[in-house]
Amino acid sequence: MRHRLFTLLARLISRHPWGVLGVALAFTLASAWLAGTRLHTNANQDDLVSEQLPYHHRYMEYLRDFGDHEYLFIVVESAGNQERARAFLDALATRLRALPQLDAVMAKFDDPLFTQSALLFLDTPQLEQLVGFLTAPGFSPTALARVRGLDDLFELINGKLDAPPTSADRAVLEPMFRGLADLIHGMVTAADGTAPYQSPFAKLLHPAGRGIAPDDAGYFSADGKLLFLFILPRKDYRTLEVIAEPLRAIRAALAGTRAEFPDINAGLTGRPVLAADEMTITNRDMTRSTIVALLAVWLLFALFLRRFMTPGFAVLALACGITWTYGFATLAIGSLNLLSIIFAVVLVGAGIEFGLHIVSRYGEERARGATPEAAVTTILTHTGRGNLTACLTTAAAFFAALGTQFLALRELGAIAGVGILLCLSAMFTVLPALLLLWDRWHSRPQPPATSHQSPATSHQSRFDPLAPLARLAAHPRWTLLAGIILCAVATPYCFRIDFDHNLLNLQAAGLESVRYERLITDQTEGSTWEAVVLQRDLDAVATQAAAFRALPSVGQVESILDIIPTEQAAKLALLQRVAAPSADFVLPSPRARLQVPSLLAALATFENALGPLAEAALRQGEAEAVEALDALGTELETLRTRLRSGGTPVITALETFERAFLADWQDAVRFLLQNLRPQPITAEGLPTMLKSRFIGASGAYATYITPQGDVWDPTAMATFVEALRRVAPDVTGVPVEVYESSRLLERSFRYVALLALIAILGIVGLDFRHWRMAVCAVLPLGLGLWWLGGLMGAIHLPFNLANFFAIPILIGVGVDNGVQLMHRVRQENGFTPALLRSSTGTGILLTSLTTLVSFGTLCFAEHRGIRSLGLLMTLGTLTCMAGATVMLPAWLAWRANRPCHQQAMLKVDRRSDVQSGS
Repeated sequence: MRHRLFTLLARLISRHPWGVLGVALAFTLASAWLAGTRLHTNANQDDLVSEQLPYHHRYMEYLRDFGDHEYLFIVVESAGNQERARAFLDALATRLRALPQLDAVMAKFDDPLFTQSALLFLDTPQLEQLVGFLTAPGFSPTALARVRGLDDLFELINGKLDAPPTSADRAVLEPMFRGLADLIHGMVTAADGTAPYQSPFAKLLHPAGRGIAPDDAGYFSADGKLLFLFILPRKDYRTLEVIAEPLRAIRAALAGTRAEFPDINAGLTGRPVLAADEMTITNRDMTRSTIVALLAVWLLFALFLRRFMTPGFAVLALACGITWTYGFATLAIGSLNLLSIIFAVVLVGAGIEFGLHIVSRYGEERARGATPEAAVTTILTHTGRGNLTACLTTAAAFFAALGTQFLALRELGAIAGVGILLCLSAMFTVLPALLLLWDRWHSRPQPPATSHQSPATSHQSRFDPLAPLARLAAHPRWTLLAGIILCAVATPYCFRIDFDHNLLNLQAAGLESVRYERLITDQTEGSTWEAVVLQRDLDAVATQAAAFRALPSVGQVESILDIIPTEQAAKLALLQRVAAPSADFVLPSPRARLQVPSLLAALATFENALGPLAEAALRQGEAEAVEALDALGTELETLRTRLRSGGTPVITALETFERAFLADWQDAVRFLLQNLRPQPITAEGLPTMLKSRFIGASGAYATYITPQGDVWDPTAMATFVEALRRVAPDVTGVPVEVYESSRLLERSFRYVALLALIAILGIVGLDFRHWRMAVCAVLPLGLGLWWLGGLMGAIHLPFNLANFFAIPILIGVGVDNGVQLMHRVRQENGFTPALLRSSTGTGILLTSLTTLVSFGTLCFAEHRGIRSLGLLMTLGTLTCMAGATVMLPAWLAWRANRPCHQQAMLKVDRRSDVQSGS
């Protein structure tokens, strides 16, 4: 049946080549018009997997309810230069707010509702302690505000210590002494010149390990080391970079601000930035590699075939097939996603080999003296059969992806599978018609082949790289022994192959977005990724938030309860007990000079008061308190000694310390005064951005959880997600999406590889209908994958989410070589080493080299994932090529000398002849 169909097709092309080309051109133009007008790009990562998956359905429901809150982050390194870092953020925020491409810019948290009601966020016991301090004699807010120097502060404290402390005073004295210990230690180090000023309020205002949160001035900070600015860009999913325009504008504003503040280090990161940078570098790598690969492939054509035009016809036919595939994608799907968009690159590597076999065999037939019409008939009825089987096996490798749940991979499989069939159709129609017309117009009749030329050797060129391979096949025993040894050596290394789920390891090295993403992970508890849990009840929110905070893998937990304080009525009643100064109260100016005599006297009085306190603590058995008071007394004595004998340098250093401390003190007092009469905080009064973040359109409350440690580490990611699911099985968010999707993609790849292998074995078996020949056809693939596994284990090349797709491609490429060679063996009634030097051997070597060159150019890519894909394809192509050009010929040569094998081949040949005539 196939023979008759190919004969009819050859007759049609020979009689009506212009008609065939006209129909192909019409399909090409129609497909180009369809793709140009209706096909669009969908770069939304959320559309890569099916919403029927429960974990992804929950995430999409969250997005529909709450909207997009995936921010970009400007990260400013602020340690040791806080004021300049804040000025940098203010200047940058001013620039960014003028950009129309941004929907939101948040540099600080300064809403009056929160800056004047901050005390309501204290726990009730903490607020009771503060109110007790402010209502104690001598510690009213007005008394605190009148402190103008360090001597005033210690005199104020001494007034509280004049009388023996009562049990009620403990709530005031304990936190006060903790702060005084930090203050006195800071004064000693300042007098010694051993450390710069550090605010003694830092531990109160910025508790260690709090993650990213507003500082005392409202700027978003991570332990005072980093400052953050949040940006919400407008996204355009019709472009590959999604945020290309906003990103260019943000980086221009960032560059302008850096020029004003050259001493400040800052960078841009966040998941959208990482994705956009990855897409930009990927496009650059693919464009550069494609250009280099086309030039290299063209040179290979010229070197092997000594022609320039006929290989160009194969490229032209391939272009027609790829254009038809664009038309199919438009009609069948309507869009290309982040995976399916690479189908054209895949078809270039997998589809060109059909044309190479046709061009090579056509040249052989013409060299033997066949007319163009007869050569077209031969390439379709003989080479066409091998091409058809090779195409079906490659298409099966792609169609295997249709059974996966990964939507993007499924679409890529459908488009690439149909595309490889369309490319073969173009090679069976457009290419023979072009070859026929070219020879009719430009070629003189070819001399007939001499009688001593065999079909296998009539197409040899002066450049004959296949001669060494033929010599190896002439000594099959040693060649097979070497292959067995290689398999034995590769076996233990195959078990060392790993799968790397870390997406950050795929990015190009040295990117600013990658460096600052690492910086956030290293210097804060959290990351730019947040898991989300939705609840309808505030009591459930509080219960779950407490459970999340108890998990060691959790860094920071944010909920609506962090924005709307609990027990507000009781807290407001507590604050009513504090006597607030009048609205026109003005803080006095600090003194210009350090009052050394009065400070020494106040310190001596304070030191004398420590003795009774230590004795009281000793009587009550509080050993830790006694040790702390003794240590404080020692530092006090050291400080007084420095003041008495240090001279001008010590006094100057302490004056500098006092100015910095009083600035902090007055900021704290000012903050306290403006929060003594807070307004209740309700959901209705929240700023729009905060309300939309924590309260969805449906009324659900969102709790956000960031991981502790490196979220990019797959083990840490798995621990984090599984721990959250033990508290809330329906948790969602970016960490859950990445965790589940990466494992789904890995499972899908394994499924595709296994199903493709099974389908290919079935197709090859049906094609040859003889198990020995079918096994020989797949032998190069089996050996190639075996050796590839050994190489990967030996050089520590892991699979990852970028290079795993090489396996289905290699399965298709690897089996094609064996199929083509075995079809030629059947046609020639057996194998001889000279067969390797025919057009079939040239085609196998040339197709392998073009695949090698095409993907080998990716080894020089900046993107480490693409680089690993190029390396994997290069190694796999080499091993499969060695299996087809070295091991399979050696096996066939060894078997050809056995009488039983010769009889079996005669039976196969007779069966083949019957089928060809049917």
